[in-house]
Amino acid sequence: MGNLYTKLSRLGIDQINTLERMKGKGQQKIIVEKVNIEAGGQAAIGVYEGVGVNAKKGL
Repeated sequence: MGNLYTKLSRLGIDQINTLERMKGKGQQKIIVEKVNIEAGGQAAIGVYEGVGVNAKKGL
């Protein structure tokens, strides 16, 4: 019975982890490969950390 309980507990934890990943709570990485700046345009170069959509909603 202990072995069965362990397997069911592990299954529940795996399901919770899968739901968390599907909600998008992980970090996103965006890589920009090419940038065109036209005459009179402005650009900022560096590493930026955004607040994300959920942070703006207070979630």
